[in-house]
Amino acid sequence: MREFFHHLFVPRESNNHRAKLLSHQFLLFIVFLLFVGQFFLPVIKANFSDVLGVSTNISPQALLMLVNQKRQEQKLIPLTLDKQLSLAAGSKASDMFAKNYWAHNAPDGITPWSFVKESEYDYVYAGENLARGFTKSEEIVDAWMQSTTHRDNLLSQNYENVGFYAAQGRLLGEETTLVVAMFGSKNINPLAKSSAVPSGEVFAVSLERKPLINSFSFARSTGV
Repeated sequence: MREFFHHLFVPRESNNHRAKLLSHQFLLFIVFLLFVGQFFLPVIKANFSDVLGVSTNISPQALLMLVNQKRQEQKLIPLTLDKQLSLAAGSKASDMFAKNYWAHNAPDGITPWSFVKESEYDYVYAGENLARGFTKSEEIVDAWMQSTTHRDNLLSQNYENVGFYAAQGRLLGEETTLVVAMFGSKNINPLAKSSAVPSGEVFAVSLERKPLINSFSFARSTGV
């Protein structure tokens, strides 16, 4: 092995007193690789990133901080991270991957508040924001703020808690990073009769492969 490296790096009789790595042929080969690489590297990087989903830059803590920054700018109380809502968000993400859909209501009719109920979060107000195809927490919150319905969920005075979940998987034929945000405030009158009433829904429709968002909000009408 030592002789091999000497042959490559050290001028000597075995390489005609010219290190192989310094030969014209080798240097031309390196230049050729660099020239070709500048064209193919961006393509390889883009495809590799798409397969990985690059979700490492998305975290519940970062999303919470960014959302609360937007709320504080509007003099609103900050949201607190809730384990039950985070569980609901995770269940919704798993359901979307398992049933391969990009919507608030599942193909079998399961609604967003079904996951909130299953997490045993007794809500009086609740909402859901979705995002996919993003690589950074900042990009997600910025996109939500640019959409009226998503911004309404972020800045609603009705919400006190939030749960986030980010996961990688294959959705609608593409490897992607899916983010679910569940907003809510707890029912302080558990004896009151209630019914879930959807108050608004919007779907982001796109034929292009670009980040997408979705929002949904729902409330319970209570009475004694």
